[in-house]
Amino acid sequence: MVRDPDPKGRSGAIRIIGYSPTAGFVITVIATGGAHAGVTAWKSSGADLRDYEGQGRS
Repeated sequence: MVRDPDPKGRSGAIRIIGYSPTAGFVITVIATGGAHAGVTAWKSSGADLRDYEGQGRS
């Protein structure tokens, strides 16, 4: 799931939410808008996790 621009960001970054098989859980990654370089990442929780788990459902 990609949110462009990041709804909580101020720098034009994008928010990417997805399952990481290596980590074994859903992660949220903040990346720069242009080069898509990773800025930071963390284990998803709250609204990010609810949105990811609910995607594709009507």
